[in-house]
Amino acid sequence: MTYKDSQFNETNLNLLATRIKQVFPQFKAQEFRLEALKIIEEKELMKCMTSVGVLLKEYLTGDFEKNRQILLSAFKNAEPGGFIYGSMLHVIVLEGCQEPYIEKALDTLADLTHIFTAEFAVRPFLEYDPDRTIKKMIEFAQSNNLHKRRLASEGTRPNLPWSGKTTLDYHKTRPILDMLFQDHERYVTHSVANHLNDISKIDLFYVLNILKEWRKKLSSPPDLDYIEKHALRTAIKNKQKEAFEYLGYPQNVPISTVDLVLAKGTLNIGETLTFRLNLFITKPTNLVVDYAITYPTKLSTSKKVYKWKTIKNAHGEIILNGKREFKQLSTRTIRPGIHEISVQINGKTVVKKQFNITSGQ
Repeated sequence: MTYKDSQFNETNLNLLATRIKQVFPQFKAQEFRLEALKIIEEKELMKCMTSVGVLLKEYLTGDFEKNRQILLSAFKNAEPGGFIYGSMLHVIVLEGCQEPYIEKALDTLADLTHIFTAEFAVRPFLEYDPDRTIKKMIEFAQSNNLHKRRLASEGTRPNLPWSGKTTLDYHKTRPILDMLFQDHERYVTHSVANHLNDISKIDLFYVLNILKEWRKKLSSPPDLDYIEKHALRTAIKNKQKEAFEYLGYPQNVPISTVDLVLAKGTLNIGETLTFRLNLFITKPTNLVVDYAITYPTKLSTSKKVYKWKTIKNAHGEIILNGKREFKQLSTRTIRPGIHEISVQINGKTVVKKQFNITSGQ
């Protein structure tokens, strides 16, 4: 069963329809279910969510206020669910992302975000009326409800997964982040970190300045170490020296010895490469050690960086062991030919070696 099928199926459609039928007896639940099952047959996940939302709107009253009350009554006390509930939220988008309903629609989404995140649903509002939407998000950031606080950060991210980029000026979300970086819930601070990571791809120095200001504001904000590391993960992966230096990993690492040993120089597709890194560090230094594999592709090559080890105050002899499987995956095709493994320390490549992959036939 695919993930889409686990979210959009007859059982979940029955759950959605039954809840609505309980508070809106005129709802034609059976007709809705049958039509929805046809709609979802060949659509991908997000298209299923919006398409079922469009259909659900047609089966409701045609009046925004009445539909809003129906959905609030049917789902406000529901247990958290999956993307099927996102279809219900999409009704609010379809009817409420227009005058004069903006603020009431956003309030409704916030009241229902505990059963399925409304992060996707608020995106059209950011495009339609960014100022009023941001004002509401700032209000939600001050809520006692952790789901509303998380919505304020997650919904306004510059590049929300499965939803794409927003044209919103990323500087406008700063008040939200300032309110939430000290939040006591990791669910919220994780979103703050993701939000900053999105911005770092656009403006790393802006993110570094925010983190410096937060660090100065309090001597030890509860989750700031986590936020810093997670917010700068893309910059670290992209070997941006400013991110390494901010986190305390210097560019000039005192290495006297470095050696990369491969257990085998030739492997068949499906086998595992095992390798060992030998280092000697002449004085205590913080290290971020990653390795990268360069794969041959149909026309050229592609490189993927893998996290390996973070070491605080590394000194003297360091030995690290690693392994990487070369099985065929749906996300990566392994091709016979010369591959390369390289080791990066604090963003700099310090050693590399080639090895061969054969088809084994």
